[in-house]
Amino acid sequence: MKILQAGNLVNLGYVVARELRNAGIESDLLMEENPQKTSDPKVFDLNLDGKYPNWIKFYYRNRAGWKRKIIKIMRDSKYELIHSYTELVMFSYLSRRIYVANPTGSDLRELAFSKTIRGMVLRRAYNKAKVVLAASPEVLELLSKLKIRNGVFIPVLMDTSLFSSNHAEKKSDRFIIFHPSNLDWKNKGNDKIVKGFSKFIKNYPNSLLRIIDRGIDSQSFQNLCTYCCSTKSCYKYGNRFIFYHSFF
Repeated sequence: MKILQAGNLVNLGYVVARELRNAGIESDLLMEENPQKTSDPKVFDLNLDGKYPNWIKFYYRNRAGWKRKIIKIMRDSKYELIHSYTELVMFSYLSRRIYVANPTGSDLRELAFSKTIRGMVLRRAYNKAKVVLAASPEVLELLSKLKIRNGVFIPVLMDTSLFSSNHAEKKSDRFIIFHPSNLDWKNKGNDKIVKGFSKFIKNYPNSLLRIIDRGIDSQSFQNLCTYCCSTKSCYKYGNRFIFYHSFF
């Protein structure tokens, strides 16, 4: 069996393809050229030595015909199954091949609920998928609202070669909360974690909240952290927020 991983948001497609190959199952990855750092295999896998493996295929969004190229790759007879992430599931549906869908964020929360042609195609693609992989109970709830019944709860695969207890701070007795999500108050509501943490540390002062400095509300987050640490409920514990200018 040969599987095509279509999409590589936050490097998930690469990790799944790599682990399948390590298990003896052929799997290729289809991803966008010049990806963001959070979706670039070379950033995460130091064993690549700055070079992409030959089982990664690219599509070029800034070139004419890129949508047709994706469908053409998906229709290659060597692939028995397509594992599609985010909106690429629409291409899998149009390819008329066997596929599973893996929604990850605004593709399901916003686009799938929209009264647009793309929203309609995406809902149709979910319904026609062999299964829709739900990484959280929230995804199952959203699928239920769309009357999509083929959802199955399967947590996101973690790359233990990068994220594991071996990477924890040595000799640290602090309770550390790591919040790596994009800083986007409107879509993610993650300003609440800072407000909640400023109350949390009143009872657990030996705690630390780490936030990655990326997203449209980056400066607003820094201002909020400064404000929270200047209030009477928080100032005596010192600065308990740490911003990373870059995670990479």
